[in-house]
Amino acid sequence: MRAYYCGFNGFGQFPNRENNNFSIFTPTVIPFDIIFVSCAWNRICFSTGSELYLSGLIDEEFGKLEKLSIPVGKKVTQGSCSRSNILVITEDGDCWIHQFSGAWKNISDLLKTEVDSHELINENLSTESSSNDHRITKVCCGDKLNLAICNLGQIYCIPSALPIPRKKVVEISCGFDHCLALTEDSIVYSWGSGRRGQLGHDVLEDEDSPRELEMLSGLQVKNISAGGWHSVAVTSAGDAYVWGWNSSGQLGLPCSEIPKRVDEEMEYTMPHSVDTSTPSGSSEEAGGDTKEITTIQALPVPINFPPGDEGKLMIAASCGSRHTVILTDDGTAWGCGWNLYGQLGFSDWCLYNTLSKITIPGQDYCKIINVECGSWSTVLFVDG
Repeated sequence: MRAYYCGFNGFGQFPNRENNNFSIFTPTVIPFDIIFVSCAWNRICFSTGSELYLSGLIDEEFGKLEKLSIPVGKKVTQGSCSRSNILVITEDGDCWIHQFSGAWKNISDLLKTEVDSHELINENLSTESSSNDHRITKVCCGDKLNLAICNLGQIYCIPSALPIPRKKVVEISCGFDHCLALTEDSIVYSWGSGRRGQLGHDVLEDEDSPRELEMLSGLQVKNISAGGWHSVAVTSAGDAYVWGWNSSGQLGLPCSEIPKRVDEEMEYTMPHSVDTSTPSGSSEEAGGDTKEITTIQALPVPINFPPGDEGKLMIAASCGSRHTVILTDDGTAWGCGWNLYGQLGFSDWCLYNTLSKITIPGQDYCKIINVECGSWSTVLFVDG
């Protein structure tokens, strides 16, 4: 599948050595046909179906492209990477972890043991399938923890099973220090740090274990994504709900940070793997209307298109540290939030606090069918 990359390239993670720019402001084709990609702060991991690659900072060398080999020699169907490790799933449903300071390790038996010891917590295990048929179906890496789910619907904060009684989990997502889970009956759970409203419970308190996000109750949620300190959920009705930190307009709401023009000659600082910034600017500098400024949104609210583009159906979304990209059913992508490194694919402004259409040069008629955001980058998959 053809894919395009934009955003931070300070470690040479874009796998084309002819483009060594610190930032890539225009969506640029990745010179591989890929089936999945995962973008960490300092490297990206991607698969062509037959081969698994790592690109970026490897063995303290920038701009390195390395082919990875799973010890069993089986194809990788899905994977995720962080600055410290890689998680992959092989075609037989085994889960392998690779820490950059060590070797590959199969952790499937460890996770299966956790299922066996938590059958009373997850009651669907005994009625739906035997734990002997245990296969990992999805993985997600964060900088502080790793998540996985199996075909039985059990969720793990690796290596421990997490209790969501009588619910089958089908999707997971990690932010900086919070997590989201989606069940097959469209219930969203959140846990972790809540200090910036990223859990969506209308309080700025932490949750040690998964808690149902009641404000989304009754909605047919089909897609979730946890950003740095914000979150998004997309429903089958074509709406998207956002909550959490809005320091740079990543919720598509007015923010206090002042938009500045991108200057190709400006000096860029290396972004942190975990965002350490605080909101800058004041309401007076942003126009003086304090009622319109939103820094923390502790409850989910709908994200809206700008005037003239209303009525589009949203089908998927992905979040970075301080940006959000949403796909619509007509094959277009829309982004908002921080764009200092070109992570929204724009080359004019460093910040967008309303959804703006992302275009791929020379691909006016292609359909964007999937999106994967890294902390400071975005990958767009196109049809054909």
